[in-house]
Amino acid sequence: MLPTKNYCMLHIPCPHCGLRNETEFHYGAEAGVTYPDSNALTDSEWAKYLHIRANPKGWLAERWVHFAGCGRWFNLWRNTVTHEIGPAWLPFTTQPKAPVVAPVAFFNHRSFSVGDGEGEQEPNDQTK
Repeated sequence: MLPTKNYCMLHIPCPHCGLRNETEFHYGAEAGVTYPDSNALTDSEWAKYLHIRANPKGWLAERWVHFAGCGRWFNLWRNTVTHEIGPAWLPFTTQPKAPVVAPVAFFNHRSFSVGDGEGEQEPNDQTK
């Protein structure tokens, strides 16, 4: 039996409304992307602009809209590996630097066994 994953709701800081649950927001795109003149691009250049992004591991500046709240757009830093949320800022204002954090130790499912569901998972002494 595989261990179950724990899913946590993100809490996103809207600069206008404060901290809210992720269900109130929609992801917009990577922040800071310059919009080109679509008439000046070839079809392949336009397709590359629309569909190809860096998709880095780590901190990424993103655009979000608070659709179930104030309806306003804003930017924030989000770690694409850990889903940590960093500082938020308004568009066309000074972007804060990406947060600096210590490396994260990831859960290795092979070193743990699933218990009876009544408590914490116990380390498995046997390595596989």
